[in-house]
Amino acid sequence: MKSRWIHLVIAIAVSPISAYVIFWMALYVAAGLSEGWHPAWFGDSSNADIVVVLPDSSREGFSAEMIPVSTVAEYTASHREATFLISADRQNQLKKRFEDDLKLSWNSFEVKQISDGQQEITLYFMDRTNDSHGSRYKASKNSVEL
Repeated sequence: MKSRWIHLVIAIAVSPISAYVIFWMALYVAAGLSEGWHPAWFGDSSNADIVVVLPDSSREGFSAEMIPVSTVAEYTASHREATFLISADRQNQLKKRFEDDLKLSWNSFEVKQISDGQQEITLYFMDRTNDSHGSRYKASKNSVEL
C-alpha cells in the first residue's frame, strides 16, 4: 500500500482517536478544577469558611462554628459576644472539636499573631464528602478580612 494517499488515510484514522483523548483529558482537568479546592481569591469568596468563637457554659467555656464570610455582618449583629480571634490555648481544642463534630480531616489549621488584636488564620481541610476547602483571612475581635 505505497500509495500517496497513505498519509491522508492515517490522518483520518488518527484524528478521531486523538480528538477523543484530548476531549476526555480536558474534561477531567475541568472537572477537577470545578470540584476541587478553590482558594478564596479564585472566584466567589462569599463561601469562604471562617471560624467564630462564642463563650458559653460548656466544660471548655466556649463553642465554635464555621460560617461563610458573607454572613459575618449578620452573625456579629445577632451574637455580640462572638469573636473571630482564636487564642493559642484553644487552637488544638477547636481543631479536635471540628474533627469530631464536623468529621473534618485537617491539612492545615494555623493561627499567626499579626499584631495586637489581629491574627492571620489559615484553614485547609477535607469534609466528610472528601471535598477540599480552604481559606486564609485576617481576623480581629469582631471583623474578618480575606
